[in-house]
Amino acid sequence: MTNRMWQLAICLAGVLFSVSHAAQPHCSRYHNQVTRIHKEVKDPIYFCRFFIAEPRSKSPIPGIGASALDASCRCLLKASGKYSSPPPPSRSPLDPSSLSCKYKYTSRVKAAFKHSKDFCVFYNSKPRDRSPILGLSLTNVMEACNCIEAPVSSPTRTSTHLTTTTLSSTTLSNRSTSPVATNRPATSMVDHTSTTTTSIPTTTSTPTTSTTAPSSTTTTTTSRTTTPLPSTTTTKTSISTTTTTETTTSTTIASPTTSTSPTPTCTLYAPEFLSGSASNSLASASASASYSLIYSGISTVATSISMVAGTFLDPTLAVPDAVSSCASYGVANQNYTQQTQLELVQLTMGLFSPAWECLLYTEVEGVHDADAYARPAEVGCAFGWAERAYFDNTRLHDAIWAA
Repeated sequence: MTNRMWQLAICLAGVLFSVSHAAQPHCSRYHNQVTRIHKEVKDPIYFCRFFIAEPRSKSPIPGIGASALDASCRCLLKASGKYSSPPPPSRSPLDPSSLSCKYKYTSRVKAAFKHSKDFCVFYNSKPRDRSPILGLSLTNVMEACNCIEAPVSSPTRTSTHLTTTTLSSTTLSNRSTSPVATNRPATSMVDHTSTTTTSIPTTTSTPTTSTTAPSSTTTTTTSRTTTPLPSTTTTKTSISTTTTTETTTSTTIASPTTSTSPTPTCTLYAPEFLSGSASNSLASASASASYSLIYSGISTVATSISMVAGTFLDPTLAVPDAVSSCASYGVANQNYTQQTQLELVQLTMGLFSPAWECLLYTEVEGVHDADAYARPAEVGCAFGWAERAYFDNTRLHDAIWAA
């Protein structure tokens, strides 16, 4: 083989290596994007499987372009070690413009995505054949997005203040050679609406107020005419007329009355500390874990931490039995190398209600501020516990986490 052919072969091999190497995302470059997906999407694994199912030209997450989001999702799925292949289409493509706005699932969509309006603009931009939200169908998501995308009508306030002032002044002066007392009528030059002839200063004020109901519109019109006139002229005859007309019109549309509903409360009791035992599938060992309560209340669910697994429990279970079952479920399904958070939710509305829903999350940061949670309408009482210790009978995976 000649030197020329060797050179061509080496160049070709380099090109092929570069292409194949470039096809794989360098995940270290997308660390910040992957972190944002975990924080801003309730179920990042399910969403990423949806997103990489086909080529995308738009992104539902502000600040992350379509190509960067595709690469970030592939890195996220690769790190998770499961659910790497996209789900098959659930049905033939559905056009969102063929559906109306229905508010039933808007809270679920808002809980699933921090930037729910940006997501809805992306999702409803074309017909879709997959749902990106676990537990919601194509129709559910599109109808909810039609409501979230719709502009909200707000009260219109119109304020008009018009002031018109017209001043007309006329002075006539007649000098006489001899002092002669003269009594002569004074003539007032006033606006077309009124004429006054008098020998003494005269002030006429006419207020008019009209109120129209029930549109809460008030119109006030005030007209004032002032005419000072001299009564006697001796050596000098002077006639002075001043006319002032003021018109003020004010229109105010009152804002609608807002009613305040009482804040719902949760009357169910959940234990501050609990423990669960089960066979951990990952460790292949009998395991136990203990937890402490971090929140309880009405309509509160976690949004910015990554969900590992979830299941529905019998809605007839009493609170202690539902709590115990949820703790055992958490022990059985957790990764023993990762601290977890348990969430027990009472579903009172929606597709799966009535039911208890037990959810298992990774407890990454231990931050429980208001931004980490949402308040969907279909949720009644909800309780959250953070894992404090994990033990199994191999004694190889024991872990304790600070409160």
